[in-house]
Amino acid sequence: MKSEVDLIVNLILGGLCLSGRKILVGKMGWAWWVVSDVSRLSLEIMTTRPSCNDVETLEGVRVSISSVCQIRVINNKELLDLALEQLLGKTKNEIIEMFEKTLDGHLRSILGTMKVEELYRDREEFSKRVREVAAPDVARMGIEILSFTIIDLIDHDEYLVSLGRTNVAMVKQIADIGVTEADKDSKIKIAQLEKYENEIICVSDTKKKEYKSAFDEISANLNVDIKKYEAEAKLAGTIESTKQYQLIKEEEMKAELLKNQKKTEIENIEIERVKLSLESTINKKTEIEAEVMNLIAENDKECYLFKTKGEIESVRLKGLANADALKIIGTAEAEAMQIKAVAFNQYGKMAIYDMILKKLPLIMYNITKPLTRTKDIIMLNDNKLSSQVTSLISGIQPSIDSLTGIDLSRVIKKLTGTSEENSKYEKISN
Repeated sequence: MKSEVDLIVNLILGGLCLSGRKILVGKMGWAWWVVSDVSRLSLEIMTTRPSCNDVETLEGVRVSISSVCQIRVINNKELLDLALEQLLGKTKNEIIEMFEKTLDGHLRSILGTMKVEELYRDREEFSKRVREVAAPDVARMGIEILSFTIIDLIDHDEYLVSLGRTNVAMVKQIADIGVTEADKDSKIKIAQLEKYENEIICVSDTKKKEYKSAFDEISANLNVDIKKYEAEAKLAGTIESTKQYQLIKEEEMKAELLKNQKKTEIENIEIERVKLSLESTINKKTEIEAEVMNLIAENDKECYLFKTKGEIESVRLKGLANADALKIIGTAEAEAMQIKAVAFNQYGKMAIYDMILKKLPLIMYNITKPLTRTKDIIMLNDNKLSSQVTSLISGIQPSIDSLTGIDLSRVIKKLTGTSEENSKYEKISN
């Protein structure tokens, strides 16, 4: 199994097991070993450099040309068989050599029909004629011309140099003739212009004298009128300047008065602005500080409540965890509680209250213990400090009642003998 990629290659398969031959272009095919014959022909582009030396042109001038030509094997299906018959088995160099020899004859025949000037001025036309003349012949050989370009053209007889010198001499001669004629024309033109200039000068001098006389007359009349108008204007100007001076002074006085009024208004506005700015700054600062302290106090309160709730929840969970243990010792504790109940009944309610009051300092100590780490306490108020202190103190009792479940005021009243229940209790005890 063989395949060719990138460069398109013809595979011609033939042998005992195949009928005839098979042409593959850029494809794969099967070839039997020994009994099959495989031949390849490259379809890639080939670069040749055809040249002709000492070839006489139409005028007998000897020239040499060098060129570059791009060719390839024809890939047309109709002409591919012809190309295979002509080129199969030849190497790339053999194909190039055969093409250059064929093209050499065409180049010589074409050069013999053209002039050197045509070759030099229009190389594209020469290349076009080469392609038109040589293409049919090389096509019958199975070769296609893709491009043909002349690189160099050499004139051995220096015909082009001589032609150039002749052309240069002719151009110089024409230029000299042109310069001579131009000088002649310019001299004639200069003479005409000088004549016209003299005529214009004469006419202008005459006009100048006429205009000068008229100007002098008009100028004299104008000088008289100007002096008259100057005298009148001077008198009117003195009167008008006096009036304008008075008006200016009045306007200056009005402007000064208005300036002083505006200055006073601006000073009053500035005083009011400074006053309002100070009041706004002080009030705003006080409000901000009060808000900050309120937020701090509220935050401390919430922290304390969360902490207390957490401790209570911790105790509850610990109680649930120890439930099994409590069940085991429940009987003993029940008996102990009965004994304590008998003892408390013997003490009475007042004795119990007395025990609670003795523990109140410890309770207050634990409540205020977080405040021992507080350095400063700043109280913000709106001149209502006494009412805030009273409100703060009055809030202590409900807090103790909610934490202990005991009405503290009621206990104190009982201890001091100010309640009806205490008096009844004393009567019963007596």
